Amino acid sequence: MNQILLNSKEAKKTAIQAIQSAPDTHICIIKNRNRTAEQNSLYWKIIQDICEESTLRYEEKKCTKDQIHLYFALSFLEPKEITLFDGSKTIKRKSTTELSTKEFMDYLEAIFVFCGEMPELNYIPEKYAGPYEQI
Repeated sequence: MNQILLNSKEAKKTAIQAIQSAPDTHICIIKNRNRTAEQNSLYWKIIQDICEESTLRYEEKKCTKDQIHLYFALSFLEPKEITLFDGSKTIKRKSTTELSTKEFMDYLEAIFVFCGEMPELNYIPEKYAGPYEQI
């Protein structure tokens, strides 16, 4: 599937041309951009730092990346109710892969605030201050 980031007049012209030349059987979807590879990379660096450098422990063992990731997702991502095929309802957390770039920035900001309030993690916001705002 071709994707065009609509971040310039030229890109928008390219998108218009692609739509005009597309076969009648194609569809065009315009949506917010999901988190970027740079955002995702930064996120996992933060998670890695927390695992390696923090004093957080669970049952005398360092926390794993998956534990930290799940904790943050459960703490900071909105739950949504979904209906299953049998009509039953359940709660699901939004995945970080579904977040727009803005939503992901808000998610990172919530993590930085959380880390800043914990003595074991208060180095995280300072260590990553600045660059995440441009990605």
